[in-house]
Amino acid sequence: MSRPISIKVCGMRDLKNVQLLTGLEVRYIGFIFYPKSPRYAEDPPGRTDTCQLKRVGVFVDAEIRDIVRKKAIHDLDIIQVHGQENPKYCYELKQRTHAGVWKAFRIDDRFDFNQLDAFEDVVDAFLFDAKGVQPGGNGIRFDWSLLDNYRGATPFLLSGGIDPGAVASIRALDHPRLIGIDLNSRFEIEPGVKDIPQLQNFIDELYR
Repeated sequence: MSRPISIKVCGMRDLKNVQLLTGLEVRYIGFIFYPKSPRYAEDPPGRTDTCQLKRVGVFVDAEIRDIVRKKAIHDLDIIQVHGQENPKYCYELKQRTHAGVWKAFRIDDRFDFNQLDAFEDVVDAFLFDAKGVQPGGNGIRFDWSLLDNYRGATPFLLSGGIDPGAVASIRALDHPRLIGIDLNSRFEIEPGVKDIPQLQNFIDELYR
């Protein structure tokens, strides 16, 4: 890792936990608006409780009109879509929300990175996650050497099973489009509640 990367902590919903998170060197906070997720945030803490953090709303195959409404209600800065959304959908989503759009892809050894070409001009970033039973939050890691197959221009965040012991592996990455990492289930006390001291230790080690 030749340059600092940003940290996103996803799956937040508890007010006190969110307030503690704002004291860490974190750039993005993620709220999951997928009802089937154990981290579903029906009514997440508001802007005043997240201070300077960029607010990311995570959706899975949602109606665009519903995302537009939730973006306005919850003052979201970025929309992350984690389902089967196509380039046309992402373009319309960006036009109607006037927010940043991230498209998540679930990676395994059969994943064809060429399919990302169609999304290059309609999203602001990709999120590369591990392929699992759920659309996200499975707590498993894909083979990061597969990132060598990505040669596109769109930046990406790395997700999927990143745990407190992953610092050395992350620092060894040197992909020119890597801009951030997404931390979730491996830093939890229970679904939706993060272990703040564990996050602090991880961040301190990553950035030292």
